Amino acid sequence: LLGDDALPETRIDHLARLADCLGLSGDVAARDRYDHVLRLAQEIGDVDRQLLVLNNRAYCETVVGAFDEALVWSTQLQVLATRHAVPMSVGRLDTIGRALLELGRLDDAEAAMLPGVQPEALDGTLDGDAGADFLLTLAEVRRRRGSVAEAQSTLDECVRQCVEYGLTSIRVRARREQAELHAAAGDFRAAYEEH
Repeated sequence: LLGDDALPETRIDHLARLADCLGLSGDVAARDRYDHVLRLAQEIGDVDRQLLVLNNRAYCETVVGAFDEALVWSTQLQVLATRHAVPMSVGRLDTIGRALLELGRLDDAEAAMLPGVQPEALDGTLDGDAGADFLLTLAEVRRRRGSVAEAQSTLDECVRQCVEYGLTSIRVRARREQAELHAAAGDFRAAYEEH
């Protein structure tokens, strides 16, 4: 528990983590927590923390399948980042892309994610698994758009990062996407064996 003399930034960080834990477990109480912590960040004018809260809320909404709600928050994320000229990290682009992907807005998803394919964006992430996760989402977008060769190239880079950085859980999901890519290319035997 935090004392009454805790800095506002510390209070925001702690309350945001609580909201994240609730959101990732599917608890709808996370929404109220996110609303509260976003207001606190707005009150002190902390744009970085506002962006963090908006991204994490949108991400948690995708986890529970509330994709329309995720789009609302990811749109606010984009607007705030643009207003303050803050470049979007690959993790945030992934959140936006995932919401659009799940809503079937494949062209919009790929367009939103394209800034993240630049080497400086992929290599510049401070979040160890964000690049691989981003590439996995982009590979799925491209496969569902029918761009199988581009999807395969994107997935190959995702797998390379998974192997290099020991990202086992993303690697498992990448294998599932590889099976989908084999099926999309008509190689159902390889899809079955990969799955």
